[in-house]
Amino acid sequence: MEINPSEKGCEIFYTYLKTTYMKDIHTVTGLLLAWIKKYKFHLWGWSIFIAYESLAAFKATGVTGHLFNYLLHYTINISLFYFHAHLVFPTALKKPTDRFWLVPLLITFEVALYLTIGLAGDWVLAKFTDALNITEVRFDNRFFWGGLWRGVYFIGFSSGYYFLRKYFKEQKTTALLKQLALEQTIREQQTALELAEAKNAFLRAQINPHLLFNTLNFLYNQVRKNNDTAARAIVLLSEIMTYAMGQDEHSGTRPLEGEIEQANNLIELWRLKQREPTYIDLIAEDGVEEISFIPLVLVTLVENILKHGDLNKADHPATICISVKDDIFRIETDNLAAPRPSHAGFHSGLENIRQRLAYKYGTKATFNYGIAGFNHFFVRIEFHLPLSNEQI
Repeated sequence: MEINPSEKGCEIFYTYLKTTYMKDIHTVTGLLLAWIKKYKFHLWGWSIFIAYESLAAFKATGVTGHLFNYLLHYTINISLFYFHAHLVFPTALKKPTDRFWLVPLLITFEVALYLTIGLAGDWVLAKFTDALNITEVRFDNRFFWGGLWRGVYFIGFSSGYYFLRKYFKEQKTTALLKQLALEQTIREQQTALELAEAKNAFLRAQINPHLLFNTLNFLYNQVRKNNDTAARAIVLLSEIMTYAMGQDEHSGTRPLEGEIEQANNLIELWRLKQREPTYIDLIAEDGVEEISFIPLVLVTLVENILKHGDLNKADHPATICISVKDDIFRIETDNLAAPRPSHAGFHSGLENIRQRLAYKYGTKATFNYGIAGFNHFFVRIEFHLPLSNEQI
């Protein structure tokens, strides 16, 4: 069965309208429900108030008003309530010096506007409906005094609502300020506590190195006559720790001479501890000692090789090469990876080097590491020296 193209187009257009319409319906419904949820207490309050007044009027007169009459006048009354509370009163009370004459002036304007709108509403009801059971509306004493009483009545309620709302708002603001003040006090106490802890840590840092080095000196004097190896290990350890702790005072660069010396000390200390031969060589070309570089990078690389490398095979020695060629400074390491390497602190040390290089030299320096052939682990650092061969 063939389908007429025009029928197919109409079907598509109908589906589009239906889908769009349903989306709009869901959107409007969602907004309406959100509005009702936000103002539910207002809606409940007005519902109870209108029901109370309607019931009281029926009990007093035995007559019920027309629905249109209720809708019109309660709309006007509720509008006056919120108009006074959210616009007139805030405007009139804004300046303390003007409130004594501005409040009565604006309330008079409100009452006049209320009476005018009420008269116009009654005229519409009388002209187009039978809600009032009259055909002519007059601005007489009965209308004036009744309207005046009704207007002042709702303005009074609105004024009370305004001050009550302002009171709760001030209470909320006061509670928020107290909370912020309490949080500030807590932060200040925490800062004071952290400062005290920092001072204590600083004092401990002043005491601990002296205690440590005095202890090392004592151990050295005790063992040097009986065990030259242990005495030498103590001296090397002391020199390495002295160098490492001294770098905290220098946030910039230092000549590589001291770093190379401590790297050799670290290798010698490692050899003293091992029972088997250790195959590792540190090769520094002439002149690299004068190049300034960020401290503790070379020592960290050597420490990683000692901890994670297999250094017991003569045909696979570990090497650390420091060189300069064509104004390119390089630090290159190569070592056989241990069969069961210790991963504790491995990547953190290399990542620390990467971050320090990036912070100091930016894109001018490159840093690479990984596994090469025959399970060899390599590290390569390089960057361009200034053409004038000045120190970095």
